[in-house]
Amino acid sequence: MRIFAIALVSAFWVADAQGQPLPPLVCHVERKLDSERIYGPDEVVRGKFSVEILLEGATTLLRRCSFAPSVGRVTCDQYEADRVTTDSVVRIRKFYYFAGQFDVQVFSDGSFVENNGRGSIAFGTCKSR
Repeated sequence: MRIFAIALVSAFWVADAQGQPLPPLVCHVERKLDSERIYGPDEVVRGKFSVEILLEGATTLLRRCSFAPSVGRVTCDQYEADRVTTDSVVRIRKFYYFAGQFDVQVFSDGSFVENNGRGSIAFGTCKSR
């Protein structure tokens, strides 16, 4: 399973043979905490928290999604990444959105960390959509 996850994430860093971007990543939150509490497993499941990383031409979009009880469905906020970098040693891909003070880091094993910059951190696993 680990090799499969590495292959999925590694494929994200490159385009296909025709130069087209590969499918977006969907990163499901498995653990979440903030400055006031640690979300329990049931809260994480109910919250349906996720981060999506979408490539549209030269633009990288970051979508943060969660269940909104007021509308009875998952809603997402979308932002254009201000900066995308890759650590040359361990191949961590880092996506930054400065105005929202958050970043997403995707590791070569498919795991990710989302830091919203305001006291909330989420962890989980990414897969190609």
